[in-house]
Amino acid sequence: MDYFITDRLREPLSAIELVMINRVKLFAQADRKARIVTRDYERHVSRVLKGRGLTDRQYLNMYDFFQHVADDAAPQSNPRLQFPTATLVRADNARQENVFVEESSTAIATITYLDDALTQVDAVSHFNSLGALYQRDLYDHGNWLSLRQFFDAAGHITTQEFLTRQGTVVLTEAYGPDAAGTWANRGMKLVSKTGNTRFFTSLDVLFAYFLDQIAARDHAALFIADRHEMAVWPLSHMTVPARRVLQMHSSHTVDADDPEYSQIAYYVQMAVDHGFDAVLTATKRQRDLLAKRILLPIFAVPIRPLASLPATTKLAERPANHLIAISRLSAEKRLGDTIDAIDQVKKTHPAVQLDIYGASMAGYEEDHKLRHQVAALKLEDTVHFRGFVRDLGPVYRSAQMLIVSSKYEGFNIGLQDGLAYGVPAVSYAIEYGPKELVHDGINGRLVPNGDVAALAAAISELLDNDALRQELSTGARASVAPYLESAAIAAWAQVWTALG
Repeated sequence: MDYFITDRLREPLSAIELVMINRVKLFAQADRKARIVTRDYERHVSRVLKGRGLTDRQYLNMYDFFQHVADDAAPQSNPRLQFPTATLVRADNARQENVFVEESSTAIATITYLDDALTQVDAVSHFNSLGALYQRDLYDHGNWLSLRQFFDAAGHITTQEFLTRQGTVVLTEAYGPDAAGTWANRGMKLVSKTGNTRFFTSLDVLFAYFLDQIAARDHAALFIADRHEMAVWPLSHMTVPARRVLQMHSSHTVDADDPEYSQIAYYVQMAVDHGFDAVLTATKRQRDLLAKRILLPIFAVPIRPLASLPATTKLAERPANHLIAISRLSAEKRLGDTIDAIDQVKKTHPAVQLDIYGASMAGYEEDHKLRHQVAALKLEDTVHFRGFVRDLGPVYRSAQMLIVSSKYEGFNIGLQDGLAYGVPAVSYAIEYGPKELVHDGINGRLVPNGDVAALAAAISELLDNDALRQELSTGARASVAPYLESAAIAAWAQVWTALG
């Protein structure tokens, strides 16, 4: 079986996790079994799997494995939570919580639920006589106690206990200050079904052991590291032989603008040093450039292939002057350049509109920066942040142009999909996806990297020429033929044959 490795599956899913889900389904079409393997504790992932059309057999989580979720019988659907010395003083369906108090009117517990009917328990928080939280019990989506957390007087987690459905503690995590004074995981204890105890110094070491357990049970296991920042180290430190492959989703060099001479990215070097079996790239260009730097076998495989060309509309039937950018709000996407370009375009095309679709990243630093930029340029009526949208089909069908101003791209699924809908692209000539996906004068325009004036000029040129824009739209749809599922399966067949 093939195993695609990431840290977690949580909505809204990032492009990498969407790629992995698509790949599982693609492999199923080719009668090849595959699973997404996650490292982090995920007690409500069943809702994500159901929403994304995956089965339990297409997903494997480390904590579920050590908690024997697949082996143990399910508990009763509605756990009976009782506090004999307490009185229920509030059943708040709107807030989905119950509060219990003692005779002294001191709250001793709060139960939160996932549903208005108060039947699906989410968590139980326990308080001492001073009202301080000292314990929290977290319930799995199957309504069984899965994790018990203990807190110190300062509110820090000191211990986490992970339980089986039968209530047995199988994994314990201890927390405390590290050498830098940061509160962190200080060690883990795992107890097997036979009572054997193992100790681990970190989550990475435990995850490597987990991967060993998979490989020991499946001698044909093929591991693909999708989230390189958390997958390459554990794969490199496995002790059970297995085939290991690195999937590139980004630049292979520290300086993305210098793919031939800049220092190799640490995770690529680690894969080389530990004898990975192959590297996968999303583009032929990156494959060829990387082949100049390392000796591992490298295969170019479509990263998120299209089932077919989607239905769309001619540009003349779409709203005039409507431009889009499909990108998370993070610094490397350089959306500020797109906004600056629109500021220039508006001087000659006052009706231009830009909609930016993408989620904000943790901390919202780039989000705040971009919104401040829009306000400073007085573009509030021109540039709109639409957030994360799951179905972008209607967005593509309404767009005249798609703008890309990133620093670099491992591929760019939003760009690929936009071309499939006949949206001409205006992009910086950056590695790797845009340089391979966008053919200047055929399906869009490529301009020098970082040249905002050239970006604005290309946008204005296409807004002024309806015939050229429609010609590029027609070319856009034709240009995605290499990224259809049939081509992807053929490319994967070469990988499977080479790896045995």
